[in-house]
Amino acid sequence: MKISKSKAKELYLLNDNDLEDLDVTIKDNYMNYSKPIKLYNQDDLLDCAIEKYGNVNKINQIRENKLHDKDKKFQDKIKRQEKLINYFKERGYNVENDIISEYPCYLYIEYSKSKFLREMDNKINYDLESVYQIAYERIQDVIN
Repeated sequence: MKISKSKAKELYLLNDNDLEDLDVTIKDNYMNYSKPIKLYNQDDLLDCAIEKYGNVNKINQIRENKLHDKDKKFQDKIKRQEKLINYFKERGYNVENDIISEYPCYLYIEYSKSKFLREMDNKINYDLESVYQIAYERIQDVIN
C-alpha cells in the first residue's frame, strides 16, 4: 500500500530526513498540478519508524502523547478565551466578536506568555488587566 508523504509523517512520526532514503513514487497531484504527490511504501515506512523508535508500541505511545499535548493546548486556549470574555463582561463589555478579534486579545488567547510578549514587543503585560486596557481602547477608537 502506498501512503502520501504528509500521511507518512503523521502516522509514523517521521521527518523529511527519515524519508529521503526511502523509495518514492511521484504522481500528479489532482489538487495542485504544480506540486506532485510523493507516495511511500507502507512496509518501508513501518521499518523506518521501528528503526527510529524501537517498536510499534513506542510509536503509538508517542503519537498518543502528541495528541494529548495538542488537546491540552486547545483546552488551555479555550480557558484563556473564556477568562478574557468574562473579564470584559464583568466590566460591561459584551460583544464577544469584538473581544476575540481584537489583536491583543487574539494573541493572549492563541500564544504562550513568551510568544505574546515577543509579538507585543513587551509593550504590555501578559495579564487580563493589561490586555483589557489596550483592547478596550482600540475598540473605542474604532467605535468613535
